[in-house]
Amino acid sequence: MRFLLALLLLVPAPALAQPLNPLPGVDTKGLQPAELTALTELMNQGACPCTPKDSLLACIQQKSCPEATALADFGAAKFRDGLGAEQVQEAVVRKYLMDHTPTATFELGDTPFKGDPNAAITIVEFADFECPHCAHMAEVMRDFVKKNKGLKLYFKQFPLGMHPQSEKAAVATLAAHRQGKFWPMHDLCFQNQGKLSDDSYAKFA
Repeated sequence: MRFLLALLLLVPAPALAQPLNPLPGVDTKGLQPAELTALTELMNQGACPCTPKDSLLACIQQKSCPEATALADFGAAKFRDGLGAEQVQEAVVRKYLMDHTPTATFELGDTPFKGDPNAAITIVEFADFECPHCAHMAEVMRDFVKKNKGLKLYFKQFPLGMHPQSEKAAVATLAAHRQGKFWPMHDLCFQNQGKLSDDSYAKFA
């Protein structure tokens, strides 16, 4: 019995299972754990270009959209280049928009806007009120319009199914627009996006 016990003690314990890569197919070599987490969360916020009802992360994990995987690879490379999380976010969002925003014609007759009504340059922003990156861009665009007098910014609601309050927030801002109060409601929805509820919009009005 003592011999058997000694033999068992000499048998190496099985190695602990390594955590699964949350971004299969993406070259995450060299990324710090915090960087991998930040990249994963970023991919979970954007809509997949192949199936927009799904997130980028879902398409990456399902290996169903090469474009989604390529975007995550791009983000990982930016981390390896030494960029911080916010810089990577901006670079990824910029690339996503450049690669997946088709040329389009819009009906803007009753769409809320800010800036010079006669400006030669028109920007049309599509956003979801529960999208963290949209909230960040709302501040960026507000400052951009203030600093550049020769443009106007239109806002169109683009609620995503993955966000439970996004459609209700969109409806609330449309109702506010009919009362001439779109931008205050717009700002309140973004400023409170982490705690939006069915009761929020009456309080904002």
